[in-house]
Amino acid sequence: MLYMEQELIKDNEFLREENKRLNNEMTEHYFAITAKANLLDIVIVGGFITQTTLDKCINQLDDIDQIVIKKEMKDGNDQ
Repeated sequence: MLYMEQELIKDNEFLREENKRLNNEMTEHYFAITAKANLLDIVIVGGFITQTTLDKCINQLDDIDQIVIKKEMKDGNDQ
């Protein structure tokens, strides 16, 4: 019985460490994606890219990404 408990404790510690690692990885990914999005916002709002170029770029995205971007752009214009 003691062996099983020790194995459970080891497994639990491993899962805790793995969870911590994944959280750190997701946090880094989130900040990288947010920085890219902020840069893109500056480029678009600052007029550094034409609407035609932006439309061409959006059309190169897969369908799901296009829907998300177009919805976000529409919602952003309504505010």
